[in-house]
Amino acid sequence: MEQIIKKYVCEYNPCVCLICHSNNDSFSLPFMSSLISSKDFLNNYNIPLHIEVSNNSNENCRNKFKNDLLAKACSIQKITHILYINDNICWNPIDIIKLLLSNKYCVSAVIPDTTYNWDKIYNNPDIINKWKQINETQNLNNNAEEVLQYNILNYNIDYIDNNLNLENSTGKVDFFKMGFTLLKIDMIKKLQLCFPRTKYYDKKLSNHQNNNTFFLFNSGIEKKTYFNENDIFLKRWKNIGGTLWINVSINVTLTNRQYYKGSFYNSITQI
Repeated sequence: MEQIIKKYVCEYNPCVCLICHSNNDSFSLPFMSSLISSKDFLNNYNIPLHIEVSNNSNENCRNKFKNDLLAKACSIQKITHILYINDNICWNPIDIIKLLLSNKYCVSAVIPDTTYNWDKIYNNPDIINKWKQINETQNLNNNAEEVLQYNILNYNIDYIDNNLNLENSTGKVDFFKMGFTLLKIDMIKKLQLCFPRTKYYDKKLSNHQNNNTFFLFNSGIEKKTYFNENDIFLKRWKNIGGTLWINVSINVTLTNRQYYKGSFYNSITQI
């Protein structure tokens, strides 16, 4: 793995900017711990990690804050990737490397939902023993609590034709929930070119940053269905021929009032 990372860095010279907007007054301790660890970890491989964050509880301006962060990130010299992260996510620093090595325009971890599918157990009480057996036979090394949570959590993902073909833990999907998502700067430039009507200016930003101010994150209604700003962002990418990818080897945890520790890979291993 070490040699693979060094070869990638030598060939592509990655430079990453992490962007995150929070509706709270501060960022959680798990988020900050992941952030600091990632900064140090990537520095060991000479991968610069820039950070652009904002926190404001004004829901009416959320889309604007996200687009401002995107503009700031795009304006950083030699930037190659933008890492979009929700403020309620905690992760392992190696997960950023995994997304980079996927080498896709738009690739994401699979984000767990904040709901449990208890029907899996109600309808088949013996399934827990089956999960435990698979965990042991395939040497997944998960404890009993992890086995249960991984498998009863729902995951925010839509397949293509109900199939998921994986190569090096990466597969193309129809849709996913953004939350730990890596975007190539070339992807953003293509969106800016294809959606010129989203251009705006902000006097609080520098002239250089205003070169990249486009309202690409914008909630709206399509065919009588409401879509949030992240969904519209991905829809725009798909509308110009872009594809969406996931890396199933990445496990992220949602840190709401309780922790939702997800592992999409472990959940599909049980099928």
